[in-house]
Amino acid sequence: MVKRILKGLILTLLIATMLFLTVQVFLIQGTPSENIKKTNSHVKYSSTPTLLIPGWGGSGWTYSKFIKLVQKENVAQNALVVRVSPDCRVSVTGSLKNKANPLIQVIYTWNYDTTFKPQVKELRAVLETLHDQYHVDRLNVIGHSYGGTEFIHVLFEDAKIRREIQFEKVILLGALLRRVLGPASIFIRTCLNNPKMIITRRS
Repeated sequence: MVKRILKGLILTLLIATMLFLTVQVFLIQGTPSENIKKTNSHVKYSSTPTLLIPGWGGSGWTYSKFIKLVQKENVAQNALVVRVSPDCRVSVTGSLKNKANPLIQVIYTWNYDTTFKPQVKELRAVLETLHDQYHVDRLNVIGHSYGGTEFIHVLFEDAKIRREIQFEKVILLGALLRRVLGPASIFIRTCLNNPKMIITRRS
């Protein structure tokens, strides 16, 4: 009887693990790239990429609807999908060559930690890879929730990143800034006076 129960528990655990891994593999799929035409008169086209950083628990789905919409409207196109693992190994698919308003979709392969600090290291690895291997020296950034928090920590803690990459426009959506950095931080004072930085605040 006990052996039967144990076998049942082990089988249930194995099935649950397989289902979880299957779902996780599905979640780290990037959004397919579609070529766009420079026909939208309301859009200024540029070769400067925009980095899309998800928040806690975010996946390939975080920006999927946004990417599909801007591609459909000939606004921007998904150029690179960058996956980064907890040990900071970075895998990149796609190309920035001849892309108009290219998007770079960041996907953490494991994004369920109780703190954002592991993703700070992973995001730093992503930025270093983009600079060293893809010659990216200018970026726009959209960071959602902890994704914005992680970006700010990399930006203000890493002088090398600041020297190598110029961040032109930054949009932080619901990023936890005051709670993490404090209302009197240099960042808060700087961004409030920077017209190129758009922030939606969360208490």
